[in-house]
Amino acid sequence: MASVVITGVVTPDTRTGAWFTADKSLSGNQLTAATLGAPANLAITTNSSGGNVVSWSSAASQTWAQANNVSSGITYTVQRTLPNQTATTMYTGSAQSYTDASSSPSATQFTQVSAGQNHSLALAQDGTVWAWGTGDVGQLGTGGTSDAALPVSVPLRAKATQVEAAWAYSLALLEDGSVWAWGQNNHGQLGDGSTRDRYSPVRVVFPEGVTVGKLADLNNAVYTSFAITPTGTIYAWGLNQQYQLGLNDTTDRVYPTAIPDVTVTAVSAGVNHAAALSTGGDILTWGDGSSKQLGRNNSVRTRPRVVSFGGQVGANGFKQVSSGYFFVIAQDYDGRIWTWGTMSDNVSPERTDPEVITSGGFDFIEAGRTSACAKKISSEMLCWGSNKSGLLMDGTTTSSANPVSATSATSKNLTSLSISNSLALGTTQPSQGSGTNIWTWGTGPRGNGDGGAATAASQVRGPGDCPSGLTLRSGYCTPPSGTQYSVTYTYAGWKSGVARATTNY
Repeated sequence: MASVVITGVVTPDTRTGAWFTADKSLSGNQLTAATLGAPANLAITTNSSGGNVVSWSSAASQTWAQANNVSSGITYTVQRTLPNQTATTMYTGSAQSYTDASSSPSATQFTQVSAGQNHSLALAQDGTVWAWGTGDVGQLGTGGTSDAALPVSVPLRAKATQVEAAWAYSLALLEDGSVWAWGQNNHGQLGDGSTRDRYSPVRVVFPEGVTVGKLADLNNAVYTSFAITPTGTIYAWGLNQQYQLGLNDTTDRVYPTAIPDVTVTAVSAGVNHAAALSTGGDILTWGDGSSKQLGRNNSVRTRPRVVSFGGQVGANGFKQVSSGYFFVIAQDYDGRIWTWGTMSDNVSPERTDPEVITSGGFDFIEAGRTSACAKKISSEMLCWGSNKSGLLMDGTTTSSANPVSATSATSKNLTSLSISNSLALGTTQPSQGSGTNIWTWGTGPRGNGDGGAATAASQVRGPGDCPSGLTLRSGYCTPPSGTQYSVTYTYAGWKSGVARATTNY
C-alpha cells in the first residue's frame, strides 16, 4: 500500500455518542454507565490501483469494552462524502477496514474518425470532437499550438455529426447544419473570409440560408475544402491554382462558393484534384490531371466532368468514391473496384484509363496518400499500395501493386477506415469495455501516448468517463482529493462518537 494520505484531526463527537445508563446496563457488567468512544487510529492509504483503504482499531480494545468484557457484537459504519456532495454509506459490518475500490473508466466510444497528414480527429457518440497529433498551426483546435499524444477535447458550441482532418487544418459539421474550422488558413481553406490561422474553431461563412448536410472526404486534401448541401449542391473554397475547386478559374476562395450545374452525394479531395459521386451514379472529376487522376488521360478539367468507363459499368453506376493523393478508386453497383491515376508507391503502374483492381462486393473503400483498402462484405480487408508504414495491415512493410488480405484480426472487425500518408485509423463496433473502439496502424499520430510498432494494431487510449464525483487518476476512477470518510460503530443499541479523516493527494 502507498503512504497514508490523511489530513485533519480525528476526534470523538460526544454530542452524538450514546451512553450506558443504569436502565440500560449490560447483564454481568460491572459498570452502570460508560461512553462509547469514537473509533481510534483512523487511517487512509491508497492501494496499487488508486483505491482508498480506510482502517481503524477495534472498538473492543477501548476501555469501556474491556471493562465490560465486550469482544464481539460491534458493527461499524463507513460513510463517504465527496466534495460538494452529501454523505453516502459505503460499508456496514464487523471488519476493521473498508476498501473504497477504484474502477477503470468507461472509455468514450466513437462513431467516426479522420486521419489527416499529421493529426487526427474523432467524433464521439455524444457528439463531442477529439483531436490528437501535431498542433503547430492550431489544427487541434484547443486554442494553442501544442502537440497532443492523447486525444484532447475540441471546444464546439453544439454536438457535431461529422469531422474531417486535412493537411494541417480541420472541419466539423454540427447538427444545426453549420460548419466550423480551425488550423492553417494560408489559402482561405477555413472559409471564414480571411487567411489567418485559427487556433480555435471559427464558423465557415456560407451564403445566407445555406446549411450543410455533409462534408467532403478531406483526409488527402491540401488547402481545399468542400461541403454538400442536403439538395446535393457542392460548395468549394481554399486553394485553386490548378482548378481544383471546379469553378472554371484559378482564383482562391476565402468563402464557400457553389459549383454550378452538378448535384452529388459525395466528394473526395486529393492534392490538386477532386472526385465526386453524382446523384445519378456517375463519377465526376476535376482539377489537375497530370498524374492521370481524372481518368482517360485528361491534363486538366476546369469544371466537374463525367469519367467514361467505356460502357463497362451497369445502369446503376457507382456507389462509392475515394481519392488518394494522385489517384482515385470507386466501387460500382456490381461490386467491382475501379482505379486510375498514379499511386506513387514504387510498385503500381500509372493507370491512364480506369481498371478493375478487385471485385466481390465491399462495405466500404478508402484511399490514402499512396495506399488503399476495401472491406469486403465477407469481413475480409483487402489493401494495396505503399506499405512502408504498415498501412496494408498484413504485419509487414512490403508494398503490393495488387490487393492483399490484411492479417490483423482487428481489421476484420472495422466498421470504418480513414487513411492518410502514414496512418490508418479505424473504428470497430462500440463496446462497454475499458478501451475506445478506435484502432490505428502506421507511424502517424497513434493517440496512445507512444509511438508503437508500425505494423501492429494499436488501440487509441482516448478519453474515459468516470462516475459523477470521481476523477481519473493514473488511469483509474478514484475519489478526488478532499474526500471525507467518517467511521462510527454501534453495540447493543448504543452508537459511538464519530472519527473523520479527509484525503489530500
